[in-house]
Amino acid sequence: MAFSLSPSCRPTRVSIIGAGNVGGTLAQRIAEKDLADVVLLDVLPGRPQGHCSGFDAV
Repeated sequence: MAFSLSPSCRPTRVSIIGAGNVGGTLAQRIAEKDLADVVLLDVLPGRPQGHCSGFDAV
């Protein structure tokens, strides 16, 4: 089943708490599909930046 949002109800920003494997993958998929801007947060300093370093290609 495909998921799509109409432009009028598209969220502008999604916050993901936890930059582990699941949070990082979820953030990447949201960015790939251009569903929303992604904010990735984690308690470990530098972890979100490490996960997002590969997002430049998206």
